[in-house]
Amino acid sequence: MPASTALKPELDGFSVVAPSLGKGKYPLTTLTRYEAATNTLWVSDLRKWLFRLDGKLQVTDSVQLDSAPVDIALDNGTYRVLTIGVMDPSELKKGKLVQFSNAQSSRTPETLLEGLQRPAAMVVADLNEDNLQDIVVCNYGNNTGLLVWYKHLGQGKYQPVVLKNSPGARKAEVVDLDKGGRQDLVVLFAQGTEAIKVFYNKGEGEFEEKNLVQFPPVYGLRYFELADFNQDGFLDLLVSNGDNADYSPVLKPYHGIRILLNDGTNKFIEAYFYPMLGASKVLTRDFDKDGDLDIAAISFFPDFKNVPEKGFVYLREEKGLALTASTFAQSQMGHWLTMKAGDYDQDEDEDIILGSFTYTPAPPALQEKWRKEVQNIFVLRNQKVRKMKKVSALDKE
Repeated sequence: MPASTALKPELDGFSVVAPSLGKGKYPLTTLTRYEAATNTLWVSDLRKWLFRLDGKLQVTDSVQLDSAPVDIALDNGTYRVLTIGVMDPSELKKGKLVQFSNAQSSRTPETLLEGLQRPAAMVVADLNEDNLQDIVVCNYGNNTGLLVWYKHLGQGKYQPVVLKNSPGARKAEVVDLDKGGRQDLVVLFAQGTEAIKVFYNKGEGEFEEKNLVQFPPVYGLRYFELADFNQDGFLDLLVSNGDNADYSPVLKPYHGIRILLNDGTNKFIEAYFYPMLGASKVLTRDFDKDGDLDIAAISFFPDFKNVPEKGFVYLREEKGLALTASTFAQSQMGHWLTMKAGDYDQDEDEDIILGSFTYTPAPPALQEKWRKEVQNIFVLRNQKVRKMKKVSALDKE
């Protein structure tokens, strides 16, 4: 289904909150992550700092690492933090996975894994059903890279198992995709592969690799989420295409946001496309609490000259994959690299946290604007449930 390209300039149902984190410092955000179990927002930057923010968006703690944090996970009271090692394209194996307890973030973290090749993401799960949490690391690399399953042997020991010897592993999700009773891995590969693959869990540490979706290299696959858009009981794919940093950095009309519906046999057919130049990350949630899925998306390579406001787009589903697009007035105050959803204000709806990374080629006027305004993160505070409760209270009166 083609989408309307009309873009409303105001974001209904959200207010914009601009925390003071990093005031006076050039925005270099590499991670934003909300942790519901502890009502904590984690934010990190290229300066190797990881900050802990409370529900009022105030910094309560921080820890400095040896390279920029790019992922974090909480496991039984222990935080695992993935550091990239080298941000720019590289074959160097300087990435690490470190850990610290919830009460010890100010201390020097313990190194759990090292020698990682420009890792981009991880996932923690018990893949072999031995009641021990394993770790899957996406070693993005550059010309070479690896998807590795670190099998937990107990007592903090891990055995690396290479699932795929290929660069570009960008994101992994653990889900029983074939409904076979075991945890499968769905993984996005970029760097010329441009595919979303599934590694079906066959038991006893064996996995079967299959392609779910394949794109041409110039489509620049960036991110995906699994969600049931048509409510038929099968997980669909929400995909963003928009990596424009490689060998053909020109605006591409086929970059954008795609919904691919599952036919029930894990074959995916494109059912919706929203053109969005340089589309990078996408999230889908029922933000407005009306029973269907909405989409938030950011672009790291928008058309700065003609439609710079498309650095952030919110797609609200009206009915049956008919979505209306809007943005917010301050959308050009940052160059959005990271985005996460979470109920940081604990009011029963999902907010959106954006992180700005402005160390990159952009028009001089925009670079100067970012230097002057210096906003590291924005929080789009969802007002939906709050308004619903207010209306309900008035009705009772």
